[in-house]
Amino acid sequence: MINLDSVPSENDYLAVGAFFIADIIQFSGLTRADFANVAVRSSIAAYF
Repeated sequence: MINLDSVPSENDYLAVGAFFIADIIQFSGLTRADFANVAVRSSIAAYF
């Protein structure tokens, strides 16, 4: 679970990102490399 009372950690972002990205992958032809690229980009975007 994500603790909304604290500053989000990297693991929180990864958990949420993985949840949504898993849905996207089901409906697309993303490769494992694409998944890693999206995960990195969304992690970076979350901090800036």
